[in-house]
Formats: sequence, structure tokens, C-alpha cells
Amino acid sequence: CGGVLSDKLSRTRGGEGERLWVPMVGLALAAACWVLTLRAPSFEAAMGWLLLQFLAAECWFGPTVAVMQYQLPVDVQGGAQGIFSALMVAGNLA
Repeated sequence: CGGVLSDKLSRTRGGEGERLWVPMVGLALAAACWVLTLRAPSFEAAMGWLLLQFLAAECWFGPTVAVMQYQLPVDVQGGAQGIFSALMVAGNLA
């Protein structure tokens, strides 16, 4: 979801840096959905808001990888992606 949105944004607004608006807006939406999750009147409503929160919170991944790949020279992109993925795994284990 985030990758598609950031692709459209970078094409229409004309720049790779424009991609980073998607994670920033996603973070704000995720925070709002989290508050609505906590204040939901029922379990079903809370799960709906939590689903939306998760989708908004996870839209950072595609744009972040796209900007990282764009900024790095071709000969180090694979290594950088490997380190990024390894750090993601380590972070998820913590």
C-alpha cells in the first residue's frame, strides 16, 4: 500500500524525497486510529480500528526501501538491503 502511494506521489510531485510523506502521514493516521481503538465502544469496533492502525503504521516499509535504493550506488544496494533486513529481524526479536 505504501509503495504504491509513494510511487504515485513521486511521479506527480516530481521527486524521490516526496516518497517520505507517505510514512509521515501513515504515522499520524496510525496514532489517531490507535486512540480510536482504545476508545471504541465494542470489541468489533476496536478490532476494526486496530486493523486500520496496523495498515497505516506499516506503510513506511516500501517508501523507505525505495528511497534507500535510490540514494545508494548500485554496487552497494544489495549489501545495504541485506543489512536493513537483518536489522529488521533483530528488531523484531527484541
